[in-house]
Amino acid sequence: MPSRSSPGGSVLTAILPPDAFRPFAALLLAAFLLPSASEARKRPHRAGPAEGAPRSLAVLDPIDLVSGMPDEAAGAILRRAFLRISEWSVLPADSAARLLRGHGIDPGASCLEFQCAFAAGNALQTEFVLFGTTASLPETHAFSLGLVHIPGSQVVWSKAGASPPEAALGPEVADLRPSTLRLGKRPSAGILGILESGPSTPHSRVVVHRAISHAYAARIYDLLGPAEIGELMAALDPFGDAGADGGKRMPARQEAMQRLGREMGIRYLLGTRVHEGENGYRMEFAFQDVEKGRMLRYWPSRETGDFASLLDLESRFLEVLETGSPFPSPTPWEPPDPVRPGFWKPIAFAAATAAGAYLGYLSYRNAANADEAFRESRRAPSGQAADQARRKAGNRDERALRYGALGGLTVALGLAVWVF
Repeated sequence: MPSRSSPGGSVLTAILPPDAFRPFAALLLAAFLLPSASEARKRPHRAGPAEGAPRSLAVLDPIDLVSGMPDEAAGAILRRAFLRISEWSVLPADSAARLLRGHGIDPGASCLEFQCAFAAGNALQTEFVLFGTTASLPETHAFSLGLVHIPGSQVVWSKAGASPPEAALGPEVADLRPSTLRLGKRPSAGILGILESGPSTPHSRVVVHRAISHAYAARIYDLLGPAEIGELMAALDPFGDAGADGGKRMPARQEAMQRLGREMGIRYLLGTRVHEGENGYRMEFAFQDVEKGRMLRYWPSRETGDFASLLDLESRFLEVLETGSPFPSPTPWEPPDPVRPGFWKPIAFAAATAAGAYLGYLSYRNAANADEAFRESRRAPSGQAADQARRKAGNRDERALRYGALGGLTVALGLAVWVF
């Protein structure tokens, strides 16, 4: 009885003897499969995780911003913390070092940003890579951490904080699980350049890397790499003369920096500077919109000997990066030369002053509520509650600034009536 076969097989067996068909089919199959197998060997293999399987993770030792060397003790603490979470499959430190050397990467090299963590993840063939910084300062223990999703080519989790010097980093990642991460990409708000100005010290490096961590947490900015940052820093100072006049005018150097930023395709520029005086520390931040050519926020802190309290204020300021909706600070006002008022002018001035005082009170109340919300975010039992509290603090801060600006404008109008 004739056997059933495919139409192609029937034609071939009709033309060729059955014994001759088998080697011909084998050669034909090999002609298709061998090139495909060769191409597969050329391409790196990255199998996707099976349903419910642990997700692969490599922990790079955080970089100590004081010594510039990898903090192996902190890296070991972080690995042990992740090993307690069943959803992670953590690559051992010795295996990671061996694989990195095999790809020509020095395991002891400093890795402070996304690009080197991404390169390490490709070499280690893990889905996630954790990198970060630590700094044991006399006043506090500061840190910043970032988690890179290698297939998505983005930082999907980031955190900056400070704790007593004896505290460890394990609790910071205790609730970090793959199932809680959002791996989808968000629309980009543009390129952000973060610049460190002035002498580089452990305290200034802590501030700039915390700023980078806040920008990563927003997930809406494309950060410049170290090479571009170095070129921009070598060309210009992000503050110029802003500190001399309270940020009231845009100096020529800042205008030149904005021109250079536009040429590089930068949308936002954030400059940080830390002053170390005899009596303590002072920080400055300058956040500029390069595309619109204006200063969005300029903030100089008061000098204080408590650097840890400055880091709390820094977190309040930098959370504007995470909201993605920066708002300008009120323009400082200079009183004009007084002139002799008429009879009705004192009444108008008194009414404006009363309105300004009421708006100032509203500004003060919203600022106090923002402080309380920020403290709640530090005590929040979960990341979602902390995010809600931070958003509330940001909203209250924005209202405080708006009421303060309106109050200042009302008083200014009253003074204008008084003068003219």
